[in-house]
Amino acid sequence: KGLGGASDEFVELYNPTAAPIDVSLWKIQYKSAAGTFYSDKVTLPINTVVPPRSYFLVVGAGYVGTVAGDYVFGTTLAFAGDSGHVRIGFPNLSTAKADTNVVDWVGYGPAADSPEGTSKAPAVASGNIAESIERKALPSSTSMTMGPAGADATKGNGFDSDKNGDDWVVRSTRDPQNASSPVEP
Repeated sequence: KGLGGASDEFVELYNPTAAPIDVSLWKIQYKSAAGTFYSDKVTLPINTVVPPRSYFLVVGAGYVGTVAGDYVFGTTLAFAGDSGHVRIGFPNLSTAKADTNVVDWVGYGPAADSPEGTSKAPAVASGNIAESIERKALPSSTSMTMGPAGADATKGNGFDSDKNGDDWVVRSTRDPQNASSPVEP
């Protein structure tokens, strides 16, 4: 759902369904803007379940946010630059650029060569740890409506048109959520 920048990185997972999702041993991977393969960054621990309409926050060792991570990865996540790709998939996800075991991915920034769909998600300013990209709640969501007290702030992050440019917004102030955050309606 959300991606933070610099060495203070995070990946926020959101379950938009009415059933729990077991993400045990799922992989989070990164590929540079024009890379030829992905690299494994995180393998989620056994017994990791994201309840319906709830969150799970994965953070790197350098994370200093005010919301605690549900799983702290031993080093930084190292999503370099203002363009790249992050994906999540089933335990047998390979590092190949294309793999049927991918559950979801985002290609962000102007140089990303493999976004989902025909458009790229926006980029945060390189090195700006105050910003993050966040999946929208609705097709009409904006960074303002997704922000604190915004009309879409408590509507989850489940909008997925399979076009990264239509599905993500840049948040000027990071606001990650974790398993202790309120369940979204």
